[in-house]
Amino acid sequence: GSGSQGTALASDAGGREAAASASLDVDAEVTDDSEGYMQLRPGDVVGTGGRFVVARVAGKGVFASVAICEDRTGPSAAAEREGGSVELSTVEAIPGAAGSTVAIKVARANDVMRKTAMKEAGILASLAAADSEDRCHVVRLRGYFEWRRHLCLVFEAMQLNLRELIDRFGKHVGLAATAVRALGRQLLIALRLLERQGIVHA
Repeated sequence: GSGSQGTALASDAGGREAAASASLDVDAEVTDDSEGYMQLRPGDVVGTGGRFVVARVAGKGVFASVAICEDRTGPSAAAEREGGSVELSTVEAIPGAAGSTVAIKVARANDVMRKTAMKEAGILASLAAADSEDRCHVVRLRGYFEWRRHLCLVFEAMQLNLRELIDRFGKHVGLAATAVRALGRQLLIALRLLERQGIVHA
């Protein structure tokens, strides 16, 4: 494909992925493996228009792979005027800001996994509506779009998962009791929201 000026990725001393100016082929072919997972690599573009560029692949689960991406352009001016909503849309309409980091969950390319991702998007949209002040510690879904037969869910990027937190701050000694209390409190607040919305019950 034809190359255009964009963002490639280089690792800084701390092992994190950092953006560096270089040539990026926005038309590069991203392929699927035999199980329907999209094969993403740092520097790949997710979606049309070169908006989201993979910084690193965060992991792979049963129904999707997750990539940490840089939002290179933010939403289009027209989309910003209309106001963003969490629904199936174009890449250009996803709320966000140029230069911000997002996590994109790319569902496997089959009907069962697509339905599972759509169900997740619906649940997260209802949780966000019930927690308009963002106090219940539930990750925010910015929106979702279809790309190359895959449903792509765009989330705010979180700093660390629990395993990374323990490895960084509690390796060989465990987390401090105050940290465990704070995490437990956040978890209970989130579970209370899930119960109020009829998603879990006790």
